[in-house]
Amino acid sequence: MRIAALITQYPPNVTAGLGRYAQVLFPLLARTEEMSVHTMNTGRLRIWERRDGLEVHRPTSWVLRLATRKHSINRETRSGFFAFALGVIETNLRCLPALWAAKRRGQIDLVCAHDSTNFIAMAFVEHVLRVPLVFHVHTTEFGLAPVRSISDPLSLFLRMEKHLARHSRLVVAPTPETAQVLRDNGWGDTDHVRHVVHGSGYAGQERQVDAQRCRRLRAKLGIDPDAPLLVFVGRLHKQKGILPLIRALRVVADRVPDVRLVVVGEGNQDAVRGLVSDLGLGDHVILTGFVDQERLADHYAMADLCVFPSIYEPFGLVAVEAMALARPCVLGSGFSEVFFRTPEQGTPTALRVDESNPESFGDTLVAWLQDAEGARRVGEAGCDWAREQFSWQRACAQTLELYREVLG
Repeated sequence: MRIAALITQYPPNVTAGLGRYAQVLFPLLARTEEMSVHTMNTGRLRIWERRDGLEVHRPTSWVLRLATRKHSINRETRSGFFAFALGVIETNLRCLPALWAAKRRGQIDLVCAHDSTNFIAMAFVEHVLRVPLVFHVHTTEFGLAPVRSISDPLSLFLRMEKHLARHSRLVVAPTPETAQVLRDNGWGDTDHVRHVVHGSGYAGQERQVDAQRCRRLRAKLGIDPDAPLLVFVGRLHKQKGILPLIRALRVVADRVPDVRLVVVGEGNQDAVRGLVSDLGLGDHVILTGFVDQERLADHYAMADLCVFPSIYEPFGLVAVEAMALARPCVLGSGFSEVFFRTPEQGTPTALRVDESNPESFGDTLVAWLQDAEGARRVGEAGCDWAREQFSWQRACAQTLELYREVLG
């Protein structure tokens, strides 16, 4: 099978869960199938290369090249959002000649699109190339709408997503709940909208917590070795619940004065810093910015609790990554039930929190920071659960099965 993938991130450009998903799954698919990737380029990466057993096409976006001359784009601002949107449109248009040429040479049997940002290329594939299109949904505009800083009063993005979904041969979501939400919003029936649960963040590689490395990282960040430590990883976006976490931290700091919170990720740092300052938490919060995958494992590992209070989360790869390292995780209302086993099955695999209630949220964090043994058991149960439930090999096999079904 000859597969072409449309995606905004691919190594070495990996800044979020979508990029880490592609980094692991695409090489697995390429072990048995011919695969090419069409992705974004700010002009600092190779336009074409063979990497991980597949072809990678990165047409340069001059919009993104200009917009990222001094710093990365903050999509939470109006100017950043429009710069990114223009870069996406330019990248889509620049992908079309390569897709056309590959079709003419008989090198494409199926196209898989990851995220509706590829809407122009998706429409070209479906209506011009007439190649079967599979739409992988990693987020949705209607899901993000309540937490968007940029509004869409005419619902253009929502309508576009639904149109793309209904004209694709298949829609693939990462959890049963996300698939059902898509069906409920008119994206298709149970035959048209399926789900494939992602694997663990480390592709089955055993990672051991290195206590010495964790101590060194704490020291580098200016954190006392014995200070209770919370770690958040994710984009600094309303969707990820970072602001509710800061509000809950005020409750925690009043009862656990030496608590620290490490915030890992890019995005609207100004909003986070502003709230930290308003609540008098400057001595408790450390913002690291983006951290690459190798160093990220140590940030998870040094935590007493990993906290991901997402309001909306189609999957949540950060939680699987932390669970795979036996870190106890506190998850927001946006997370799927695939992360939790039922009370009858024994020790919780993760802890659910109501991120909308700072007092209750803070009380939960305090309780588990003060119960080190209980938190350790949750971490171990979560690690076992991650190994049982999240497999990249299984995700690869199920994805290929769906692709073969589309091709008949």
